Amino acid sequence: MQIDEVYITNANFRKIIYNSNTNDLDLQGEVYERSRLYIFNKIEKNDLLLTKEFFENSEKFFNDIYIPIKNLSDTYEWVYEYENQKPSYHNNKNCKKLNSYFENFKIPNGIKDQGKEKIHQYRKWFMDNKYLLDVDPEIFKKRLYERFNIIMHNIKSLLIKNSGEKFQKNYKVEDLEKIIDDIIRKSWRYFFDNERNKKILKKYCTKTYLVNTKNQIKENNTGYSEEEIREVLQKYAQEFKDPLKEWLKEYYRVKFNPDIKVQGRLLENIGFRPCSECFSFEERRDDIVKSISF
Repeated sequence: MQIDEVYITNANFRKIIYNSNTNDLDLQGEVYERSRLYIFNKIEKNDLLLTKEFFENSEKFFNDIYIPIKNLSDTYEWVYEYENQKPSYHNNKNCKKLNSYFENFKIPNGIKDQGKEKIHQYRKWFMDNKYLLDVDPEIFKKRLYERFNIIMHNIKSLLIKNSGEKFQKNYKVEDLEKIIDDIIRKSWRYFFDNERNKKILKKYCTKTYLVNTKNQIKENNTGYSEEEIREVLQKYAQEFKDPLKEWLKEYYRVKFNPDIKVQGRLLENIGFRPCSECFSFEERRDDIVKSISF
């Protein structure tokens, strides 16, 4: 089957990025040309530059940069994920499966660090307690701590959807630049708001992950307690850094590839299959034969 440009969901795009081995990459360039940003660590910067390259030049991304961690297997990154589950690509921009509502939840780093068995336990526990995310997130966080000894301040960071609610508006590049520039300005105001913020952020702004750990903060010569450091970092991450990362990714998409179109052959090489809804049986025959071959 000859496959030209096709479409994928936002959730599957994110899976491609999350399945990339960013630890082995040393990508160069600026994450935002309008302002040089020093607040991201190497993994965060690689994640942003990888996203930017995917939207700007997907062929180069897959041929020269993309290093998959695993192929067609459980990545242990998500609550809803199954062994050998093939993601789909679509040839119809209006396909109902492409535009359907779907949400998934990231496995907290503190769980992943404890191994696969703990991840399976967490998935089962999550299914039993998911309703609390809507009913009472504070109780969810309390139970998470009691069961797994994990501190999770920003529960919303676990959720990922096909299309994020805040991105449903059709933003123009200029609109997104204003939003991003405003977040950067506010982050600088927070940085210089007082001596405590300035000292803590100067040393730890690239290490906001410390908020979700119970480990002792190393080389703390700021003159402030660990509780104070985590308090500053939590606000900095929630109000500035985390939103900035999400808006930058949306900026790359709108600027370079608003419909998330990719060459079908590139996606097939990493295990995608044609959608059963918008491809005919004849078009999907090769994929079907491959999937049932002995």
